[in-house]
Amino acid sequence: MSRYDKEKVIGSGTFGNVWLVKSKLSRHSYVLKEIDLRSLNETDRQHALNEVSILSKCKHKHIIRYKDAVIETDLTLSIVMEYAEGGDLYSAIMKQRGVPFSEHRIISWFIQICLALQYIHYQNILHRDLKSQNIFLTRNKMIKVGDFGIARVLRNPEELAKTAIGTPYYLSPEICQRKPYNHKSDIWALGCILFEMTALEHAFQAVDFIHLVSLILRGKRKELPSHCSSIIKDLVKDLLEFDPEKRPSTEVILAYPLLQPYLSEYMLTHGSRESFLPVLISPKESKIRGYSVSDIFENLRHGTKKRRSSSTSEMNQTKDRMEIFAEYCKENTNQPTERQVR
Repeated sequence: MSRYDKEKVIGSGTFGNVWLVKSKLSRHSYVLKEIDLRSLNETDRQHALNEVSILSKCKHKHIIRYKDAVIETDLTLSIVMEYAEGGDLYSAIMKQRGVPFSEHRIISWFIQICLALQYIHYQNILHRDLKSQNIFLTRNKMIKVGDFGIARVLRNPEELAKTAIGTPYYLSPEICQRKPYNHKSDIWALGCILFEMTALEHAFQAVDFIHLVSLILRGKRKELPSHCSSIIKDLVKDLLEFDPEKRPSTEVILAYPLLQPYLSEYMLTHGSRESFLPVLISPKESKIRGYSVSDIFENLRHGTKKRRSSSTSEMNQTKDRMEIFAEYCKENTNQPTERQVR
């Protein structure tokens, strides 16, 4: 990696070092992850190569951007990727020292993580190690999901993964039970992260792994703080649903009516003229928190639930809203604008 100047080590592990580097050509800063392939067993070696493969395919504003990768002559795998100057979410939580984040901040970050998950799940990718330490922040406090080392690409949306893997605090009940699992296991981890951002501590805590698994399987999570609003309480309850079939997909989460003001603000902040509602939901998820898929589509078409109008101005607004969503998908993800989630 002669095209980069190493500035300082910003992380290390048994695999090697993580460097902050600067491009000799552009003078932009990047992260260089060095992995000594000779010191890894076959499984870990595959995880390292897997990260390169997945990162190179993912192009989304809330996912760490892949820049370059090469295997050096000494069998060191060097991966160059986007540098998030704001550190990781776990460190940001620790820096609060018990002082809660504003609800606006929590929900804004939550939506950004959700959009990143929506994108990778569309690609049939399971992250499998979603946690606050793998979520990074830019200088402007925007979310970047990273560390796809143990992510898994499924052959199709119906396929289930079987390897019990992940970080203990964020393990879903189905993984604890060593059952096959899918993208709904990432949704459980998302619920754990939402809890952590709100309470500044893990949802499930125990003195050892066995007791932690017992708490997860019995649904014995800690209580949310009393200052917590109903929107966060409802989201945490839904995301930490024991039955994975009852957990909402990212599409359903982003369609929650109470999240729409935040989504509107998100789109305006990012240069959009109107709010958008990324609703691409299958009939399978037809009833979420008391409203139906048809109601949600009415939100997209008419702006308010169960409201109909045939006026020219509102028809134009509908067209604009759909065009904005299509434009968003084109610019910020590589996914088509029509999809059925299975």
